[in-house]
Amino acid sequence: MIGVSIAILKYRAVPAVAPEEVSIFTKIARRDLLQDDVNEALLMRPGQRLTNFLVRFDYGAIDGLVRSVARTVTGASREMRLTQTGYVRSYAFWIVLGALALLLSIFVVTL
Repeated sequence: MIGVSIAILKYRAVPAVAPEEVSIFTKIARRDLLQDDVNEALLMRPGQRLTNFLVRFDYGAIDGLVRSVARTVTGASREMRLTQTGYVRSYAFWIVLGALALLLSIFVVTL
């Protein structure tokens, strides 16, 4: 009770604006002990750089690979479309040729 009374008498008139001329410790305390600066320097900025790198890597490597596969499939489809003649004998020829290629590859692998 005595401490509260002393505090009321001492700090009765608190200024509305904080004083500017203060010690370095007060400035640090007002900036939350510089925790925002430390978090920004150690976590936020490196995280932003890592994220930017990963976005560029994803666009260049991952999306680039997907786009190249799509171009390859599109080109192969165009070429294979030329082999579609509508004649059963040509389809039978390609089936026999594929079966022979399969048998040859099995023979080569088992050597």
